[in-house]
Amino acid sequence: MRPQRVEVDSLMNTRKKRADVELGDALTYKLYRVHKQIDRISQTSYLEGSGLPLSEGRCLATIGTFGPFTLRELAERANLHAGQASRAAQKLFDKGLITKVQSASDARELRITLTEKGTTIWHKVMGVIHDHNTSVFACLSDAERDALSTILSKVIDATAR
Repeated sequence: MRPQRVEVDSLMNTRKKRADVELGDALTYKLYRVHKQIDRISQTSYLEGSGLPLSEGRCLATIGTFGPFTLRELAERANLHAGQASRAAQKLFDKGLITKVQSASDARELRITLTEKGTTIWHKVMGVIHDHNTSVFACLSDAERDALSTILSKVIDATAR
């Protein structure tokens, strides 16, 4: 039995239309677009507001909010690859914003925490984050922001497994 021959142009047009509609409506695609747009704006905001590039600012915010951490824990919590977290932490260390302290329970383990100078910059970074969040989500009502926060938390929990 020979497959039925379909016009290539017609098939391509049908696939393109179907893909355009499905891609444009896909939540993962929309989240990716929002992520990229926010990251682009964040690059400038972090640098202007705290003097730190985005990756260093995010690491500093994560350490100051949830730390102290091991490097592995920092990478996981900041959603970075181990190499990215290591490079950002080293730059923060070189700038005197974090310190590495040997763990009391495991001599092989170093815990990363903010220095006094790091805490000062952390406050600036948190101001940038607050202002950025306010600006990005100004188009939503309080109820919509609360609903979005709840929904995103559910998705984060579900995908973290």
